[in-house]
Amino acid sequence: MRLLKSFLPSVCLLALSACDSSDSNGLPLSLYENEVGEAVVDYLIKSVPDPSPGVPKSWTVVLGEIDRSGVFEPATQPFLEKFQKDGRRVISARVLEVTEPNNMIIDPDLRVAVYVLQLRLMTQRGAQDWDVQAAWSYKDFFQRLDLEATQRDGRWVVTQKSVLDGNWPPAEKTEEKGS
Repeated sequence: MRLLKSFLPSVCLLALSACDSSDSNGLPLSLYENEVGEAVVDYLIKSVPDPSPGVPKSWTVVLGEIDRSGVFEPATQPFLEKFQKDGRRVISARVLEVTEPNNMIIDPDLRVAVYVLQLRLMTQRGAQDWDVQAAWSYKDFFQRLDLEATQRDGRWVVTQKSVLDGNWPPAEKTEEKGS
């Protein structure tokens, strides 16, 4: 019995470390860090708008859903390092901070707003075809996108099928006439 009690904590830790967060279809989120996920993140980095030109930016990647309490699965450091090109700052979502009064997500070292890129849901349709829901947010702006990733000539090509939700582009302000 004493032997069982001494092994029980080790067995529990081993079981917990073997657990992996998964999406609603049961695909482990760690599998999002594949060539398709990389192609989608590259696509987002190249296509998101820049509401604050000239202001330094930081980037981060999260996997799966972000629940109402703000809990999320950050991408691993090896995955993030793939996007640190041309001086781009890509940091772990574990270190992000929120500032008051507007709850803006910031890089704690540079004190600048962070682009949060989300690989929300990935579904494989075939050997060379994936449907991906991805999202981005920056300051008060965001979009959730329906994307398709298809392998062509040995590389992944990502195309946007539709915008599912979001507030970009911002509504144009109209001047009141007659005042």
